[in-house]
Amino acid sequence: MLPYYSIENITWLPSNTFGLLVMFGCGLGLIWTIHQARAINIPAKALITAFIYIVIPAYLGSHILAIVFYQPHLIFSDPAQLLKFNRGLSSIGGLLIATIAFILYLNISGNLYRWRSFGDVLMQGFIVGWIFGRLACSLVHDHPGQFSDFFLAIQYPEGSRHDLGFYEFLYTLSILFPLSIYIHRQRFRAGSQLIMFCLMYSMFRFPADFLRVADAQYFGLTPAQYGCIGLLILAGLIAFYMPDKTIQADKT
Repeated sequence: MLPYYSIENITWLPSNTFGLLVMFGCGLGLIWTIHQARAINIPAKALITAFIYIVIPAYLGSHILAIVFYQPHLIFSDPAQLLKFNRGLSSIGGLLIATIAFILYLNISGNLYRWRSFGDVLMQGFIVGWIFGRLACSLVHDHPGQFSDFFLAIQYPEGSRHDLGFYEFLYTLSILFPLSIYIHRQRFRAGSQLIMFCLMYSMFRFPADFLRVADAQYFGLTPAQYGCIGLLILAGLIAFYMPDKTIQADKT
Protein backbone atom coordinates (compact mmCIF):
# COMPACT_ATOMS: atom_id res chain seq x y z
CA MET A 1 0.00 0.00 0.00
CA LEU A 2 1.00 3.60 -0.57
CA PRO A 3 1.02 6.40 2.03
CA TYR A 4 -1.71 9.02 2.12
CA TYR A 5 -0.54 12.43 0.95
CA SER A 6 -2.91 15.31 0.37
CA ILE A 7 -2.76 19.02 -0.28
CA GLU A 8 -3.74 19.62 3.35
CA ASN A 9 -0.79 17.77 4.87
CA ILE A 10 1.89 18.72 2.32
CA THR A 11 2.70 22.07 3.86
CA TRP A 12 4.81 23.42 1.01
CA LEU A 13 1.93 23.08 -1.48
CA PRO A 14 -0.43 26.08 -1.80
CA SER A 15 -4.07 25.51 -0.88
CA ASN A 16 -5.15 26.14 -4.47
CA THR A 17 -2.83 23.46 -5.88
CA PHE A 18 -5.77 21.57 -7.42
CA GLY A 19 -6.79 24.55 -9.52
CA LEU A 20 -3.20 25.38 -10.41
CA LEU A 21 -2.56 21.85 -11.65
CA VAL A 22 -5.71 21.91 -13.76
CA MET A 23 -4.79 25.28 -15.27
CA PHE A 24 -1.23 24.12 -15.93
CA GLY A 25 -2.56 20.97 -17.59
CA CYS A 26 -4.85 23.02 -19.82
CA GLY A 27 -2.00 25.31 -20.84
CA LEU A 28 0.44 22.48 -21.49
CA GLY A 29 -2.25 20.57 -23.35
CA LEU A 30 -2.84 23.52 -25.66
CA ILE A 31 0.90 23.88 -26.32
CA TRP A 32 1.15 20.15 -27.06
CA THR A 33 -1.85 20.35 -29.39
CA ILE A 34 -0.31 23.20 -31.38
CA HIS A 35 2.99 21.33 -31.58
CA GLN A 36 1.41 18.10 -32.82
CA ALA A 37 -0.82 19.94 -35.29
CA ARG A 38 2.17 21.16 -37.30
CA ALA A 39 2.50 17.72 -38.85
CA ILE A 40 -0.92 18.04 -40.51
CA ASN A 41 -0.85 21.77 -41.26
CA ILE A 42 -3.54 22.96 -38.86
CA PRO A 43 -2.79 26.60 -37.92
CA ALA A 44 -2.26 27.51 -34.27
CA LYS A 45 -4.90 30.26 -34.42
CA ALA A 46 -7.60 27.76 -35.36
CA LEU A 47 -6.62 25.47 -32.48
CA ILE A 48 -6.58 28.28 -29.93
CA THR A 49 -10.06 29.31 -31.06
CA ALA A 50 -11.25 25.71 -30.85
CA PHE A 51 -9.71 25.42 -27.40
CA ILE A 52 -11.66 28.43 -26.14
CA TYR A 53 -14.89 27.18 -27.72
CA ILE A 54 -14.50 23.77 -26.10
CA VAL A 55 -12.77 24.11 -22.73
CA ILE A 56 -14.92 26.81 -21.12
CA PRO A 57 -18.31 25.14 -21.88
CA ALA A 58 -16.84 21.74 -20.95
CA TYR A 59 -15.69 23.02 -17.56
CA LEU A 60 -18.98 24.70 -16.75
CA GLY A 61 -21.01 21.80 -18.09
CA SER A 62 -19.00 19.20 -16.21
CA HIS A 63 -19.94 20.86 -12.94
CA ILE A 64 -23.62 21.26 -13.76
CA LEU A 65 -23.92 17.66 -14.94
CA ALA A 66 -22.07 16.46 -11.84
CA ILE A 67 -24.82 18.03 -9.73
CA VAL A 68 -27.63 16.81 -11.99
CA PHE A 69 -26.49 13.18 -12.12
CA TYR A 70 -24.60 12.67 -8.86
CA GLN A 71 -26.32 15.04 -6.42
CA PRO A 72 -29.72 15.87 -7.92
CA HIS A 73 -31.20 16.58 -4.49
CA LEU A 74 -29.10 19.75 -4.30
CA ILE A 75 -30.98 21.27 -7.23
CA PHE A 76 -33.96 21.78 -4.93
CA SER A 77 -32.35 21.93 -1.49
CA ASP A 78 -29.43 24.20 -2.40
CA PRO A 79 -29.67 25.38 -6.03
CA ALA A 80 -26.74 27.77 -5.46
CA GLN A 81 -24.49 24.71 -5.74
CA LEU A 82 -25.05 24.86 -9.50
CA LEU A 83 -23.07 28.11 -9.55
CA LYS A 84 -20.19 26.91 -7.37
CA PHE A 85 -18.05 25.76 -10.26
CA ASN A 86 -15.09 24.82 -8.07
CA ARG A 87 -17.10 22.08 -6.36
CA GLY A 88 -17.80 18.83 -8.12
CA LEU A 89 -16.87 17.98 -11.70
CA SER A 90 -17.98 15.10 -13.91
CA SER A 91 -15.33 13.90 -16.36
CA ILE A 92 -17.84 12.11 -18.58
CA GLY A 93 -20.14 15.13 -18.40
CA GLY A 94 -17.26 17.34 -19.45
CA LEU A 95 -16.53 15.05 -22.41
CA LEU A 96 -20.18 15.19 -23.47
CA ILE A 97 -20.29 18.99 -23.41
CA ALA A 98 -16.86 19.17 -25.09
CA THR A 99 -18.15 16.98 -27.93
CA ILE A 100 -21.18 19.21 -28.45
CA ALA A 101 -19.03 22.35 -28.31
CA PHE A 102 -16.56 20.79 -30.77
CA ILE A 103 -19.31 20.10 -33.29
CA LEU A 104 -20.62 23.65 -32.94
CA TYR A 105 -17.12 25.06 -33.41
CA LEU A 106 -16.56 23.02 -36.57
CA ASN A 107 -19.83 24.22 -38.06
CA ILE A 108 -19.21 27.87 -37.17
CA SER A 109 -15.58 27.86 -38.34
CA GLY A 110 -16.22 25.97 -41.56
CA ASN A 111 -13.82 23.18 -40.59
CA LEU A 112 -16.37 20.39 -40.49
CA TYR A 113 -14.66 18.61 -43.37
CA ARG A 114 -11.53 18.22 -41.19
CA TRP A 115 -13.29 17.04 -38.05
CA ARG A 116 -11.14 13.93 -37.77
CA SER A 117 -7.82 15.78 -37.97
CA PHE A 118 -8.97 18.53 -35.59
CA GLY A 119 -10.36 15.92 -33.22
CA ASP A 120 -7.13 13.94 -33.24
CA VAL A 121 -4.84 16.83 -32.32
CA LEU A 122 -7.25 18.19 -29.73
CA MET A 123 -7.50 14.72 -28.18
CA GLN A 124 -3.71 14.59 -27.87
CA GLY A 125 -3.75 17.87 -25.96
CA PHE A 126 -6.66 16.65 -23.84
CA ILE A 127 -4.72 13.56 -22.78
CA VAL A 128 -1.77 15.72 -21.69
CA GLY A 129 -4.08 17.97 -19.68
CA TRP A 130 -5.84 14.92 -18.23
CA ILE A 131 -2.59 13.74 -16.69
CA PHE A 132 -2.40 16.86 -14.54
CA GLY A 133 -6.12 16.89 -13.84
CA ARG A 134 -5.98 13.38 -12.43
CA LEU A 135 -2.77 14.20 -10.57
CA ALA A 136 -4.78 16.94 -8.86
CA CYS A 137 -7.49 14.40 -8.02
CA SER A 138 -4.79 12.17 -6.54
CA LEU A 139 -3.70 14.96 -4.20
CA VAL A 140 -7.19 15.68 -2.89
CA HIS A 141 -8.36 12.03 -2.96
CA ASP A 142 -11.82 12.96 -4.20
CA HIS A 143 -12.48 9.54 -5.81
CA PRO A 144 -12.23 7.06 -2.92
CA GLY A 145 -12.94 3.42 -3.59
CA GLN A 146 -13.60 0.30 -1.59
CA PHE A 147 -11.30 -0.89 1.17
CA SER A 148 -8.48 -3.00 -0.23
CA ASP A 149 -4.99 -4.34 0.43
CA PHE A 150 -4.04 -3.92 -3.25
CA PHE A 151 -0.41 -2.81 -3.55
CA LEU A 152 -1.44 0.49 -5.21
CA ALA A 153 -4.17 1.22 -2.66
CA ILE A 154 -3.80 4.37 -0.55
CA GLN A 155 -3.64 4.40 3.24
CA TYR A 156 -6.61 6.69 3.88
CA PRO A 157 -7.05 7.79 7.50
CA GLU A 158 -9.89 5.27 7.90
CA GLY A 159 -8.02 2.44 6.20
CA SER A 160 -6.45 1.30 2.95
CA ARG A 161 -8.65 2.07 -0.07
CA HIS A 162 -8.58 2.08 -3.84
CA ASP A 163 -8.06 5.64 -5.09
CA LEU A 164 -9.72 5.83 -8.51
CA GLY A 165 -8.33 9.27 -9.31
CA PHE A 166 -4.81 7.99 -8.66
CA TYR A 167 -5.40 4.86 -10.76
CA GLU A 168 -6.66 6.98 -13.64
CA PHE A 169 -3.62 9.24 -13.36
CA LEU A 170 -1.33 6.21 -13.67
CA TYR A 171 -3.37 4.79 -16.55
CA THR A 172 -3.35 8.05 -18.49
CA LEU A 173 0.37 8.58 -17.96
CA SER A 174 1.49 5.02 -18.72
CA ILE A 175 -1.05 3.86 -21.32
CA LEU A 176 -3.08 6.62 -22.99
CA PHE A 177 -0.25 9.12 -23.45
CA PRO A 178 2.27 6.65 -24.96
CA LEU A 179 -0.43 5.25 -27.26
CA SER A 180 -1.30 8.77 -28.38
CA ILE A 181 2.34 9.48 -29.26
CA TYR A 182 2.67 6.17 -31.09
CA ILE A 183 -0.45 6.78 -33.21
CA HIS A 184 0.76 10.28 -34.09
CA ARG A 185 4.24 9.16 -35.09
CA GLN A 186 3.02 6.23 -37.13
CA ARG A 187 0.60 8.52 -38.99
CA PHE A 188 -2.46 6.37 -38.47
CA ARG A 189 -5.58 7.43 -40.34
CA ALA A 190 -7.29 10.60 -39.19
CA GLY A 191 -9.74 9.77 -36.43
CA SER A 192 -7.53 7.09 -34.87
CA GLN A 193 -6.74 9.19 -31.78
CA LEU A 194 -10.45 9.66 -31.12
CA ILE A 195 -11.16 5.96 -31.50
CA MET A 196 -8.22 5.00 -29.29
CA PHE A 197 -9.33 7.27 -26.46
CA CYS A 198 -12.99 6.25 -26.62
CA LEU A 199 -12.07 2.56 -26.53
CA MET A 200 -9.21 2.64 -24.05
CA TYR A 201 -10.76 5.08 -21.59
CA SER A 202 -14.13 3.33 -21.50
CA MET A 203 -12.46 -0.09 -21.10
CA PHE A 204 -10.67 1.25 -18.01
CA ARG A 205 -13.36 3.46 -16.52
CA PHE A 206 -16.33 1.09 -16.82
CA PRO A 207 -14.92 -1.68 -14.59
CA ALA A 208 -13.11 0.81 -12.33
CA ASP A 209 -16.41 2.45 -11.38
CA PHE A 210 -17.52 -0.77 -9.69
CA LEU A 211 -14.80 -0.05 -7.10
CA ARG A 212 -16.20 3.38 -6.22
CA VAL A 213 -18.15 4.13 -3.07
CA ALA A 214 -21.00 6.56 -2.54
CA ASP A 215 -21.50 7.30 -6.25
CA ALA A 216 -25.06 7.60 -7.52
CA GLN A 217 -26.30 4.62 -9.49
CA TYR A 218 -29.14 4.18 -11.94
CA PHE A 219 -30.25 0.59 -12.57
CA GLY A 220 -26.98 -0.66 -11.10
CA LEU A 221 -24.60 1.54 -13.09
CA THR A 222 -23.04 4.94 -12.41
CA PRO A 223 -23.60 7.85 -14.82
CA ALA A 224 -19.97 7.48 -15.92
CA GLN A 225 -20.56 3.85 -16.86
CA TYR A 226 -23.44 4.85 -19.10
CA GLY A 227 -21.10 7.45 -20.54
CA CYS A 228 -18.55 4.71 -21.24
CA ILE A 229 -21.17 2.80 -23.21
CA GLY A 230 -21.73 6.00 -25.18
CA LEU A 231 -17.98 6.28 -25.84
CA LEU A 232 -17.90 2.75 -27.22
CA ILE A 233 -20.78 3.55 -29.55
CA LEU A 234 -19.03 6.76 -30.58
CA ALA A 235 -15.83 4.84 -31.37
CA GLY A 236 -17.82 2.53 -33.63
CA LEU A 237 -19.44 5.45 -35.44
CA ILE A 238 -16.09 7.19 -36.00
CA ALA A 239 -14.59 3.96 -37.34
CA PHE A 240 -17.58 3.44 -39.64
CA TYR A 241 -17.29 6.92 -41.14
CA MET A 242 -13.48 6.98 -41.23
CA PRO A 243 -12.24 6.96 -44.84
CA ASP A 244 -9.51 4.63 -45.99
CA LYS A 245 -6.98 7.44 -46.29
CA THR A 246 -3.91 8.61 -44.47
CA ILE A 247 -4.01 11.44 -41.99
CA GLN A 248 -2.32 13.81 -44.45
CA ALA A 249 -5.13 13.35 -46.98
CA ASP A 250 -7.98 14.30 -44.64
CA LYS A 251 -8.75 17.56 -46.53
CA THR A 252 -10.82 15.81 -49.18
